[in-house]
Amino acid sequence: MRFEREGDGYIMRAEGSCDGKHVEEQPQKFTLDGTERPVPGAPGVTAKSMQPDANTIHAEARMGDRVVGEGRYVVSADGETLTATVRGVDGQQRQFQTTVVWDRK
Repeated sequence: MRFEREGDGYIMRAEGSCDGKHVEEQPQKFTLDGTERPVPGAPGVTAKSMQPDANTIHAEARMGDRVVGEGRYVVSADGETLTATVRGVDGQQRQFQTTVVWDRK
């Protein structure tokens, strides 16, 4: 996972493997002004992103009045670790939460 600075926010790119195959997720744009915007490819879903401090990005996705996803991405003070905590509702309407920690190479 990597974040690339772009104008008024960041582009998040993630890749890895699933069942032995290389997988690359659709890049996500985080515009850090707290304004709700439509989510491409997710009809009826809007998202907003904020940067509450220099090392944290918080994003929230909503469908109407309901929060359907939330992510918090925190870079350690030394810039060597990224902790991503993501929770929400999957395609079968099941709730999930996951925390992943990456160390910089």
